[in-house]
Parts: sequence; C-alpha cells; structure tokens
Amino acid sequence: MSDHQSIMTDKLIERRNDGCILCGLQVLSCLTNAHAHEGAEGHPDRTFRLCWSCHRMYDHDIISTEEVLAAEEAWARGARPDAAQLHRQIENDLINQRRIVNKARQYGDGPQKAGRTRRKTI
Repeated sequence: MSDHQSIMTDKLIERRNDGCILCGLQVLSCLTNAHAHEGAEGHPDRTFRLCWSCHRMYDHDIISTEEVLAAEEAWARGARPDAAQLHRQIENDLINQRRIVNKARQYGDGPQKAGRTRRKTI
C-alpha cells in the first residue's frame, strides 16, 4: 500500500469514527464540539462531538449531561445510535413534560469557553 493510500485509509477510518455521539450523524460539516455543562467529570474545557441539532438540545437542557456522557461511552465502545428512536423519545418526553426546554441555559458561559478553546487551537 502506498503512503497516499495509507493516509486515505486512515482518513476514512477517522471519518467513520467521527459523528454525533447522540444521533450518529456523520456529515462533517454538520458536526460541532459542544462544551460540557456542569456535572461532566474531567477538565472544565471538555467537549463532546455533537451535530448542530443535538448541540442545541443539549444547550437547552433537553438532553442532559448524563445522557451525553452515556452516549460518549457507548460511542467509544463502537455502539452507534438510532437517530429516529432518539428523536421520537425526546419528542414524546417533551409532550409528556418529562423533559423541559431551558432557553436561559443556552448562552451561560459557553461563549467564554468557546473563545478559550478557539485561542488554544489557533
């Protein structure tokens, strides 16, 4: 195998392993790094790979930190989520008021954390 083929194979494997840990979306342009909310163990600048939709639901507390941590652990084990099932469950929970939308949570200290992370990567 040539060096070019090896690099391309590595990139394909990396891409297959990159996706929203909650819903499984693997469209790279739709993925973002969500900063962990309170309750996440580890470094205060810890991030999770989420799609924009799941990131928004996480920022609005529709999806809890505990759910994101569990999804991250499952993703690391190789389990891939069923997006339709996840979205139906969230929708049903919202209808039955087992989940709430907390729009006040959305901004919190996220912009400051994002600025620190961006500065570190530049």
